[in-house]
Amino acid sequence: MLYPTITRLLPLTTIRRERTLPIPGEVRVRLGAPVEPVQIIARAQKPGDFYLVNVARLLKVPPKVADRAIRVQEGQDVRAGQRIAVYRPALGLIPRACRSPVDGTVVATGGGRLLIQATTSETVEVRAYLKGSVVQVIPERGAVIETTGAWVQGTWGSGGHAYGVLKMLVERPDQPVRAKMIDITCHGAVIMGGLIQDEATLQQAIELQVRAIIVGSLPADLIELARQAPFPIVATEGLGQVPMALPIFQLLRQNEGREAIVSGEMQQRWEVIRPEIIIPLPTGTKPPLPEVPETVLRVGHQVRVTRGPYRGAVGRIASLSSAPQPMEAGFRLPGAWVRLEALAEEAVKEPVFVPYLNLEWMG
Repeated sequence: MLYPTITRLLPLTTIRRERTLPIPGEVRVRLGAPVEPVQIIARAQKPGDFYLVNVARLLKVPPKVADRAIRVQEGQDVRAGQRIAVYRPALGLIPRACRSPVDGTVVATGGGRLLIQATTSETVEVRAYLKGSVVQVIPERGAVIETTGAWVQGTWGSGGHAYGVLKMLVERPDQPVRAKMIDITCHGAVIMGGLIQDEATLQQAIELQVRAIIVGSLPADLIELARQAPFPIVATEGLGQVPMALPIFQLLRQNEGREAIVSGEMQQRWEVIRPEIIIPLPTGTKPPLPEVPETVLRVGHQVRVTRGPYRGAVGRIASLSSAPQPMEAGFRLPGAWVRLEALAEEAVKEPVFVPYLNLEWMG
């Protein structure tokens, strides 16, 4: 049996996202409250740097003497330049003082040293990300936001989050976006196309200040420029020159003119985070949350080819091979016979053999 990777492509579902601060802070929303994507739902003051003051060295005395010379206590606020330790030598010699290097709070003292945490005015903020409502408040951390709509996972992405109106620039999923297609009407929009092929297209998007880009793929040599762009970029098929999968293209085209949330964030370690597109949609009845899909491939499952000559094509499993099949390279691999429903925009009549390693579950 094969347990393939899974790409979610759902035209209507309930979506929840936990939005939390990395440190304790103030939650600014209540349970059931409506929220907008850019709304700040939690805020915390960023902790300042720590400064270790070697009082004994500065006063030129042993640590035990320095401890007795310290004039502040743990938890006490201090100002930059304030005397925090004073040593008065015998025989009427001039006293020696040690001053705080920053505004802050005394965290610890001992061993002839003193630890101060600097005060900072910088804050950490968390925005709602989704247009929806608060279904759970996490004390001192944030909230869980819920919305209903379409959900598409990407393969590669860069940048943070953005929110804007979807604008389709091409007619086919294999049609590249050209620089001349990006004009003033794209300012502030989430633009979509089959693929990006050159640097000029990205430069034009940056100059026109688009809100985000969604494409099937882009060349690997554009990764550095893409990461420098001031907006998120999501490639649904990954890197290379692969057209956008037809089911994804059709879903996005059906929702052209609607507002969408685009996230280019990626994380491979610990909890896997994939790029995604979320399109909030009104609905009379709340759809269920996405179910955990069956991870064993079976006949009828929708799959996408991730490698080989049919890379990017989407189809359904016609049958599972009972034995490994010979490949062009001379070895045999287990796999499935797939009826490709979307190779560009033309269906393939006869099923083709695809190794399990080159398939991912889509739905």
